[in-house]
Amino acid sequence: MNNLITIAGLAVVGQSNTGSIGSMILAAGPVAKAVLIILLIMSIFSWAIIVFKYISYKKISRAADEFMDAFIGGKTLSEVYEETRSKPASYLKSIFDVGYKTAMRKKGSRAETEDDAPVSLEIIERAMRKVTLVEVNKLEDLLSFLASTGSASPFIGLFGTVWGIMAAFRSIGITESASLAIVAPGISEALITTAMGLFAAIPAVLAYNYFQRRIKVFVDDMDAFIIEMLNMFERYIRTNGVQR
Repeated sequence: MNNLITIAGLAVVGQSNTGSIGSMILAAGPVAKAVLIILLIMSIFSWAIIVFKYISYKKISRAADEFMDAFIGGKTLSEVYEETRSKPASYLKSIFDVGYKTAMRKKGSRAETEDDAPVSLEIIERAMRKVTLVEVNKLEDLLSFLASTGSASPFIGLFGTVWGIMAAFRSIGITESASLAIVAPGISEALITTAMGLFAAIPAVLAYNYFQRRIKVFVDDMDAFIIEMLNMFERYIRTNGVQR
C-alpha cells in the first residue's frame, strides 16, 4: 500500500513539473536565464547578418555580371571606362577604375590624361592588388561574428547546463532524496541552455562556411580579372600609347 502511495505521489509530482519549454525557461534559475538571453541575442544578430550578407552578395554578384558584360563589349579601355562609369559599384569595377586611372596617370603631375606615357606595369598591378585587399575586407565584414557565435555558443550553453546540474545536485543534498521527481526537472531545465547554444551555433557555422565559399569565388574572379587587365595594359605599354 505504501509503495502504491509513493508511486502515485511521484506521478503527481512528475505531472506538476512537466510543462512546455516556455514554462521550464520561466522556472529556470537566474544564471540559466542570463545564459539563454545571451544566446538569444547572439542568435538574433546571427540571423540578421545571414540575411543581410546573403542579399548583399546577391547584389554584388549581379553588379559584377553587369560590369563584365560592359567590359567584354568594350573595344578599348577608354570605352569600357566611359561605359561602366554609371554601372553599380562592384569589386571588379573598383579594380578596373583604379587600374585604368593609374595607367593613365600623367607623370610628374596630378592630372590624368591619355596623352602621356603610362606608368610601369608593376605599379598598376600593385594598385589593383591593394584594391583587392580592400574589397575582400568588405566582403568579410561581419563574418567574424558568425564565426564567434558558431564557436562560442555551444560552450556558453554548456556552462548553463553545468550550472543547472550543480543546482540539481545541490537540491538532492538539501532534500536528501535522489528520486527522479526531484532530479529530472532540474536536469531538463539545465539541458535547455545546451539546446539553445546549438540552435544559435549550427546556423552560424553553416552560414559562415557558405559565405567563405562565396568569398573564395569572388577572390578567384578578382585574380582572373587582374590577370586579364595586366595583359591589356601590357599591350598598351608596348605600344606606348592609349587604345582608342
